[in-house]
Amino acid sequence: MNDIVDKIMDRSQWPTFEDSDHLSDLDSLADDANGLGTLEGYLAALAIYHQLCDEMAKLLLKDSRFFIQLSCYPLGIEFPKSKQQMAGQTLAQLEYAVEFEGKEEFIEKCRDLNALRNKVFHSLTKKTSLPELKNKLSRVSALYEEIFELFSASHDWFCLCFKDFRKDVFIDEIEEKNT
Repeated sequence: MNDIVDKIMDRSQWPTFEDSDHLSDLDSLADDANGLGTLEGYLAALAIYHQLCDEMAKLLLKDSRFFIQLSCYPLGIEFPKSKQQMAGQTLAQLEYAVEFEGKEEFIEKCRDLNALRNKVFHSLTKKTSLPELKNKLSRVSALYEEIFELFSASHDWFCLCFKDFRKDVFIDEIEEKNT
């Protein structure tokens, strides 16, 4: 049970991206690739945006699980270690996670991006012109930005909740450690 107390006391142990600098670099790379206006650029941007959305969904799932653990305190609850999952599986788990503002819209937009990725990549061997592909991919960057905004607001909300838990629920542990 001390694990959850230690985790809430140390913000560096709260759910976060494993390598946020690398993900930020990938985000910039995708933006640059999208801006090229070439087939290669559009495909690279779509692939990278899709992976970044998957990482966002995984982090929101971790946020949700940590929230549940904090809510159950002093009782404990453990979740199985996540295995390598496809984006759809992560989104399916997120559907049954703690409710938060924008959750349904986040999931829906991630599924839209996933469907677009599947449609584009599974039809690559069919003869498609750059204008046709450009038309299909014209909304990818805007869709990704909408997903990112929803993610950012949701993750920030969870972090605020964690801070409140630490202050309101774990105050006795804080005082005990300080004496």
